[in-house]
Amino acid sequence: MQYYVKSQDHKPDLEDEKRRIDYEGGAVMEKAGIQRVVWKRPVTDRAGPVCRSAAVEEIPFLAISRALGTLYCIQMM
Repeated sequence: MQYYVKSQDHKPDLEDEKRRIDYEGGAVMEKAGIQRVVWKRPVTDRAGPVCRSAAVEEIPFLAISRALGTLYCIQMM
């Protein structure tokens, strides 16, 4: 029996994927022994839209880096 690998995991602990995340302005951090994409959550005490200059806290969030990872974890430039 033969098999072929049709896809590749997009996990942040893979070197190519970590390099892509860093290049796009994201970050990878370890939590509980697992590499996770960092969510840069704005810290604000006011209602309404968040300013680009708002302080952020970095929270290790996703153990996958595509799908929602790119959407939530990479700051817009």
